[in-house]
Formats: sequence, C-alpha cells, structure tokens
Amino acid sequence: LCVLMICAVSGYRIRSQFLAGHPEISYKKDIAQKRRELEITLESAKSMRNSDYLGHIPPHISTFLALIWQVEPTSLTTADIQKRLGPDSAITELFARADEARFGAITLSAEDRNNLHTRITEKIATLC
Repeated sequence: LCVLMICAVSGYRIRSQFLAGHPEISYKKDIAQKRRELEITLESAKSMRNSDYLGHIPPHISTFLALIWQVEPTSLTTADIQKRLGPDSAITELFARADEARFGAITLSAEDRNNLHTRITEKIATLC
C-alpha cells in the first residue's frame, strides 16, 4: 500500500512538472472546457425570450473570446470583436445588436434570433 501511494504521489509530481514546462497543454484544455461550457449555455439559450437572449449570451461569448485572444473579458468591445472576426461575423452582429438593445433601439424577431443563434453556434465551433 505504501509503495502504491509513493508511486501515485511521484506520478502526480512528474505530471505537474511536465505541465509546468508546457503551458500550451493547459491552455488548450482550458479552451476546450470553455467551449463546452459555452455550447451548453448556447443550447439552453434557445428557449430564452429574445430580449433576454441579447443580454445573456454576449458575456459568455466574451469570456470565451478573451481566453482565446488572451485579453480581459471586460476589455472586449464590439469594435474589437469586429476587427478580429470581421463585420459579417455572427458574433459581431450579436454584439452590435446587444449594444443597440441596451439602449432600446432594436428588437429581435424569433426568426432573426434563431438564424443568428445557428450562425453563432457554427462560428464558435470553428474558433481556435
């Protein structure tokens, strides 16, 4: 039993030292985990009201993009996202519409939201 414990502790220490020397492994795991969390959030958001959708989804996407781009989530703006993903990206469109909705300048129809949701889900799958 003692030998087994010593082997387990030694194995853990070797693994920890290896990962410390290869941060990209942890980074890739973090991205994969955040992507799964975001996919779950997007799946559950399908049934949200349109107004709630525009308020709820952007912060989750910001967190994911910030991890990929190695910036602070709170520092990301719609302009930053547009520069990196382009003006035609579904994610850029989501953030622009969310900005407009915050000031009461836009409503989102169910059809538009479903279309946008599908495009966002597809885009998230292709990011890093």
